[in-house]
Amino acid sequence: MPFGRFRGKSRRHSSSTEKHRRGAIRKKTEKKRQRQQLNFRQGWQKLSNVLSLIVIAAFFVGVIAAVPVGWFWLNRPVASIGIEGELQWNEQASVKAALLPHIDQRMLQVDLEEMRQSLLRLPGVAEASVKRSWPDRLEVSVTDKVAIARWSGGGLLDKEGRIFRPAKAGHDATAQQKLPQLQGPDGSQQEVLQQYLMLSRLLRPLGLSLDRLELNALGGWRLFCDDVEIVLGRQRLQQRVHRLVSLYNGQLERQWLNVRRIDLRYSSAVAVAWVSGKNSG
Repeated sequence: MPFGRFRGKSRRHSSSTEKHRRGAIRKKTEKKRQRQQLNFRQGWQKLSNVLSLIVIAAFFVGVIAAVPVGWFWLNRPVASIGIEGELQWNEQASVKAALLPHIDQRMLQVDLEEMRQSLLRLPGVAEASVKRSWPDRLEVSVTDKVAIARWSGGGLLDKEGRIFRPAKAGHDATAQQKLPQLQGPDGSQQEVLQQYLMLSRLLRPLGLSLDRLELNALGGWRLFCDDVEIVLGRQRLQQRVHRLVSLYNGQLERQWLNVRRIDLRYSSAVAVAWVSGKNSG
């Protein structure tokens, strides 16, 4: 019996040793697997970092390589000019001639504001703009001034009373002749234009067209409506025009075609001269 008990204990001890050995093997295997996984992750991370650096480097190399190409595309020499706008007082050739000194450059070197100022120096130009249209074209827009009246000496007046002279050969002379004729001493064009606008506003309800207005060197005013000369003098212009309106509505409308001259310089009377062979009837 003692021998049998000893043999049973020996078998239990062998079984325990085997379990311990297997457990040690499993732990060793697990640690090895974990080290392999760690090494894999570290290797992949290093590879990812290398690939990222390669991609970034390739990107910058591409950008650097593309800069000269892009710059060449953006900065081509100017090849053409497009002109928009109805040119009444200037020709396209004169507009292009004004731009010529500025366009022998590349697109990004062109001074657009200087080109615009060159256009504004042309006679009769009110507004101008210049913009780039890639790859190699400039778009120009020009707006001519609106002529309000003709000024003595062959010039025209814009709405601010500034004189300009058309540069366009063969411009619309017929349209120009339809404009009212204003005349006065040098430097008086703004004053004459303001008086024209005021008098036109008073005479328009009568259906009368103010064709001509003159200011003489002594400050006296004279106007023409439908070939009828009307002398206003130097003072109380609006008052005298109101007297003309009352006279026209009361007596002269029916005989207007027979009237040659009206003198309103008298304080309490009006002098009317009739066409030769006609009278007030």
